[in-house]
Amino acid sequence: MQALLAGITLALAGQLAEGTRYAEPPAAAQAAPAAADSQLTMAAETAAPEQADLAAGSNHSPAAAGQPELAAESPEAAASAAPAPLKLHQTPATTKPDAAAPQRSVLAAGPKPSDLMRELIKSPTASQLAGVPISLGEAVRDARSRQDQTARAKAYWNLSAATADYYLALLEHTELGVLRQSVTTPSKQWDVRQREAQARVEVTLRAAQGAQLQMHQLLGRAATGSLPLPGDVPHCGRYNAEYDEIFGARPDAIAKQLSELLPLRYTDLRAQAQAIADAAAWREEMSRLRDPAGDGLELLNSQDLLSLKRRAFIATARDYNQEIAAYTELAAPAEVAPDRLVAMMIRTAATTDDLSWQSSGVRQATAEERTAPDVAAQPPAGEARDVEVSSVPRTIAPESRREVRRPLQRLLDGDREHSILRRPIQRLRERLE
Repeated sequence: MQALLAGITLALAGQLAEGTRYAEPPAAAQAAPAAADSQLTMAAETAAPEQADLAAGSNHSPAAAGQPELAAESPEAAASAAPAPLKLHQTPATTKPDAAAPQRSVLAAGPKPSDLMRELIKSPTASQLAGVPISLGEAVRDARSRQDQTARAKAYWNLSAATADYYLALLEHTELGVLRQSVTTPSKQWDVRQREAQARVEVTLRAAQGAQLQMHQLLGRAATGSLPLPGDVPHCGRYNAEYDEIFGARPDAIAKQLSELLPLRYTDLRAQAQAIADAAAWREEMSRLRDPAGDGLELLNSQDLLSLKRRAFIATARDYNQEIAAYTELAAPAEVAPDRLVAMMIRTAATTDDLSWQSSGVRQATAEERTAPDVAAQPPAGEARDVEVSSVPRTIAPESRREVRRPLQRLLDGDREHSILRRPIQRLRERLE
């Protein structure tokens, strides 16, 4: 009997000693590894958004961005952070592509308007627009007054836009024919568009010929002479108006308005160049995804959009250059030498990787040009100089983005040492003598 009681006592003692073994449910025992896995998941998923914030210029601290802390974490903090993995799983980084990349700026990247204009101004083989190319310098060389110089410059850019518009009409007519051949059963809209394209070729040809006659008349040439064609590409880069330096002592409301408008025009040119690239990409996408047995209407609409974007770009470039011509007259109302005037209107801020002009009477100024040193004109330390003063020509890498042309203000100063033109103005002296 005593032995039986002793056995029961030992059994009860064992149960009491092991009573705390199941104080926690089995799920709680698995909570720790699950929490560790969720913390690893959280760290992996927050890496991409944090890098995107840094790429976008965010000022978030590492802690705010969700980086794991090296310091030990208190139980209260761990308990309060437990729901975090659930929120991250509900909104993964891959569902928001906009947050993974900064917003694109038309000024930071994209096609260059100058390159696009050079392509649009090329004469196609089917062109019926006859004439002899002249430079902008030739157009303003024999002007009777400063106002006549501006009128000729504006007429020159009007001729350039009309010529580019005609060349574009020929290109659009050809593109429509090629695209239609790829459509098995084209709709009637294709016939309508092709008739419109042919009519546009005729209209733009007449308009370009009218612009030729206007320019020819302003030049005062014989009626039987060859009609002019534009030889210089319109300026489609940034323009340095320098209103405060030029008009500081003589404010001008119109000049100020133009100085504020010109940067907006340039921004618009950049945006339109990007829109043309996007429209061309969309046309290629429609050509790739279209139904071979369809009527090709989506492809036709994409072609229409591309055509409208290119026409708007040509019109904006014309307005931009005509406004620059008007601004230079306000900045320099007295008579200006033709070469100096041309330098004030086109490529006043060209770069070494964009110096491919068509032939003209103006020599390009580069960083290899030698000039006498001017202490007053030396820029502060750390800033790029306009021209390096050296006895040995410098070799510049093709991708360099340094300024090689001098600002507009130096052109107005009349200082020969600060002229961007290397050729002496002998013609003006011969006339005065």
